[in-house]
Amino acid sequence: MSQYLGFQPTKNPNYYFVSYNNEDADRVGAITQKIAESGIDLWYDHGIDYGTDWETVITERIEHAQAIVLFFTEGILHKKHSYVQKEYKIATEFYDKQIFVVLLDQINKEEVPSKQVAWWTEINEMQCIPGYEYKDTDSLAQDIVAALQGKDKAGLLPIKRKRKKKKNGRFGWVLPVLLSLLIIAGATFGALAASESLGNTFASLNEFADKLFSGFGAEESSEEETEAPTEESTEASTEEPTEVPTEEPTEESTEEP
Repeated sequence: MSQYLGFQPTKNPNYYFVSYNNEDADRVGAITQKIAESGIDLWYDHGIDYGTDWETVITERIEHAQAIVLFFTEGILHKKHSYVQKEYKIATEFYDKQIFVVLLDQINKEEVPSKQVAWWTEINEMQCIPGYEYKDTDSLAQDIVAALQGKDKAGLLPIKRKRKKKKNGRFGWVLPVLLSLLIIAGATFGALAASESLGNTFASLNEFADKLFSGFGAEESSEEETEAPTEESTEASTEEPTEVPTEEPTEESTEEP
């Protein structure tokens, strides 16, 4: 059962989700009460009806929250089963929510358990509100409210919104357009190169076919030339021989002496 923080969770659909360790309820409650009194709607896991799927309610509340306010303490790192870490992963890795981390303890890395080193390193890389440096709760609550409302323009609160997508500048459209033009140009040159190589291939085939057919024509003409003299010689050989006239002996020559 979650601890009561001194005020009822809001029923307003526009709210901030409070993630905290039950053992730190006294410190967290003193701060969140001040935040709620300033008009910020906060929701935390108190008053969930019995028989309700508790984890489903938590997940849905994280999904629909404007952002997450995480009160981080040393006790969270040393707790054997801390649901705060699970809430953090659901918010950042699944729903990409903004995280406002309030450090209530100054944590030395030598005191961080080995199994929590990776998580603490990620938390420590964020710009957190150093709550342990504040001397009174009112000042801390006021600065948290200013951060949630986006009024910390002076940079007094080093808030970093987790996983916020970087917006393109005024000329952010230039790069996508250039990339599109390069892709189109590459495809066009590729098609031209392909067509040129295809045309060269067809030209080579035509040249080969011309040579092939010209070869056949040369063989036919040579055969005709060799056949022509053969017919003439044949005709010459088949002509009848001419008769040589023989002289008849004269009467003179045949007379007896």
